Amino acid sequence: GRTIPKNVINSLRVRYNGTEIFRAEMGSGIAANPYLQFYTVAEASGEFDFEWVDDDGNRGMERAAISVIE
Repeated sequence: GRTIPKNVINSLRVRYNGTEIFRAEMGSGIAANPYLQFYTVAEASGEFDFEWVDDDGNRGMERAAISVIE
């Protein structure tokens, strides 16, 4: 019966080898479990950096390596 305060991600930024390739600013009307999709062309091996900020101002980050075979 307790109310759980809303705390959702409101900003997401994605970098590929240090270059920003995607940014999303989400408002209060976003779904509780949104699905975001974007496209990019990976021309070299490297790293994706995902950074987000939630309603409380907490920041999170995750990295994912990608290997491009020529």
